[in-house]
Amino acid sequence: MPMLHEPAFHEAVKYRLKSLQPTAKRQWGQMRVDQMLWHVNTALENALGRKELKRQSLPLPKSFLKWLVINVPWRKGKTPTHPQLVAKESYDFEQERAKALQ
Repeated sequence: MPMLHEPAFHEAVKYRLKSLQPTAKRQWGQMRVDQMLWHVNTALENALGRKELKRQSLPLPKSFLKWLVINVPWRKGKTPTHPQLVAKESYDFEQERAKALQ
């Protein structure tokens, strides 16, 4: 599995972000491009410890849930999203893209 800190993968992600257009057709889920960028930025902020998300309690042991997330292939558009990561507005495309590239 490629990792974001690997130079080749990092450059590929940057290239993909730079080539995005605000009118690009969605290929996964229900979000527009500006919403997808906001979603990704917010999730990364959480992963980096800069934004706290409310914990969701699930009726599964944490170790089993982790195994599911890592090992089960998720179908496009069917992956559950944390409520705080659901994009409900319109966002400034260029601002969100610049934030993602940062």
